[in-house]
Amino acid sequence: MEETMNSYLSFAENDYQFFRHAYDSGNKGTALAALGQNICERYLKHIISTYARPENAREAHDKENILRTHSLNKLMNYISEKMGIDIPEDTELRMDVIDGYYFTTRYPGSESFIPSDREINKANRAVDAARDFTLQVCRELDQEQDFNENHDEYSDFGFEDDEREWLNKKKRAWLALFFVFNEFSQSAHTAENLFLPESPYFHGND
Repeated sequence: MEETMNSYLSFAENDYQFFRHAYDSGNKGTALAALGQNICERYLKHIISTYARPENAREAHDKENILRTHSLNKLMNYISEKMGIDIPEDTELRMDVIDGYYFTTRYPGSESFIPSDREINKANRAVDAARDFTLQVCRELDQEQDFNENHDEYSDFGFEDDEREWLNKKKRAWLALFFVFNEFSQSAHTAENLFLPESPYFHGND
């Protein structure tokens, strides 16, 4: 049975596997330059398609339009400015370098060129950066969504704006603690061992 391809991420990951195999095998064909940008584009579009939440018709129109572009810079601007997601500077620079490869390495024109190994290496670095960034954003936003769904204890109450803002701050504080807990849960048993009677750090009822 064929695997269902129902998201930008599915297509990005499928092409990423091909790109990774070709590049790592030393087969740095010129098509990898354009493919590299296209993979980055799909990773970024997955973030927008999945997590952007328009609140009115204008924002819905903006989201629809941005998903039609091939410009990595426009996609990154939407993610950072419209969605408030911080893009690491190194990740942004790597994708900025290859923005335009989709056209300049595929079609004739005044800015067209045949990509060399150097350009393909740049595409490779951009692809890895885009993939790492996208998967990290997905993990964080999925965790936040799960947390909000399981801890929306105030949803059935009516509050004034000031009270609601205070509660939102409280929820964000709990969310931060939730992430810290997840980060250090692997070592939680170490702390517990300090209080066992056989631990050299246990002082009983001193």
